Amino acid sequence: MLYVWKDVPFAISAVLVFAATTRLVAKRSRGLRSLRARPARIDVLILVAGLLGLGLFRNNGVGFIVLIGVALVLAMTGLRKGFAIIAVVCTAVGLACNLLIYPAIGIKPAAPHNVYGLNYADIAVVYAADPGIFTRADLTVMKQVTPLSSWKYGGDCWDADTLTSHDFNAAAADRVNGQLVSLWFKLLQERPDIIADSRICHGNIAWSPFAGPANLWGFTAMSTTSYIPANLWGYNPPSHHGAMSHSKYLPVLKTRPLSTTLHRIVTWWHVLSQVPQLQWLLWRGATWCYIGYAAVILYVRRRGDRRMYALAGYCSDSS
Repeated sequence: MLYVWKDVPFAISAVLVFAATTRLVAKRSRGLRSLRARPARIDVLILVAGLLGLGLFRNNGVGFIVLIGVALVLAMTGLRKGFAIIAVVCTAVGLACNLLIYPAIGIKPAAPHNVYGLNYADIAVVYAADPGIFTRADLTVMKQVTPLSSWKYGGDCWDADTLTSHDFNAAAADRVNGQLVSLWFKLLQERPDIIADSRICHGNIAWSPFAGPANLWGFTAMSTTSYIPANLWGYNPPSHHGAMSHSKYLPVLKTRPLSTTLHRIVTWWHVLSQVPQLQWLLWRGATWCYIGYAAVILYVRRRGDRRMYALAGYCSDSS
C-alpha cells in the first residue's frame, strides 16, 4: 500500500507539468511573447510547482526536469530564455534538496542497491551469457552479495527483480557497491553488446506494445481487485509482527464498495481484460505512447505548429 502511494505526489507533479506546458504551447501559438505576461502567470506557477515536485518527490526526478527543460528550450522559440531559467532554477533546487537539505534534516537517501539495482541485473545477464570473462576477483565480490548460482539465475533480462528477490544480501551489496559499479563499467567495455541487449530487454515494457515470455515474467504485471490475502499483504501476518498488527485501524483495512453490483461488474471486466490478446491494447503503456505520438504528429501536420512536438516527450514517461 505504501509502495503504491509513495509515487502519487510524483505522478501528480508530472500531470501538472503536462497541463501547464500544453496551455503555454497553446498561448504561444496565439502570440504569447513573455512568460511574465499576465495570461501566462498561473500556468508558469503550475509548471514550476510541477517541476519542483518532480525533483523533490523522487531521487532521480532531477533528470526529468533537465529533459523537460531541454525539450521546452528547443521547441518554444521566443520563450527559450524564460524556460531555460525555470529549468535551471528547478534543477538547482532539486539537487540542493537531495544532496544537502534532505540529509541535513535526517531524510535518508535511497540505498545503493536500490539506485544501482539495474546495473546489478546487467552484471547477472552478462554472467549468464559469458561467465568466462569474469576474473577470480570479480567472482569474489559477486559471491559476497549472493551465490554465483543466483547471479546466473538472475540473468533473466525480462525482470530486473529476479536477481534481487532471490537470496540477495542487500546490506552486502551496499558495502561492495563501488566494486560492483566498477565491474559494470568493465563489462560495458568488454561486452557492450550484452549490456545493450540487457537494457533494451529490461525496457521492453516502455517500448514494446507486446509482452515478453510469461514464464520469464515478461508480461504486464497488474494488481488484482478480487483477491485479498488473509494476512493483508503482510500487514497482519499470523505471527502478529506486521507493521499494523496492533493498529486500531486494522479491522477496517478492507474494501467496502459503495455498490456491490457495480463492484462485481468492474471486477469481472478487470479480470476479463487481462487476457493476453487484450493486454497489448488495454494495459501496455507503450501502446498508448505510440497513440499519443500519432496524435501529436497529426496535429502538427494539420496546424503546422511544431512547438507541439514538445508534448510528445511526456508520452514516454507514461509507460
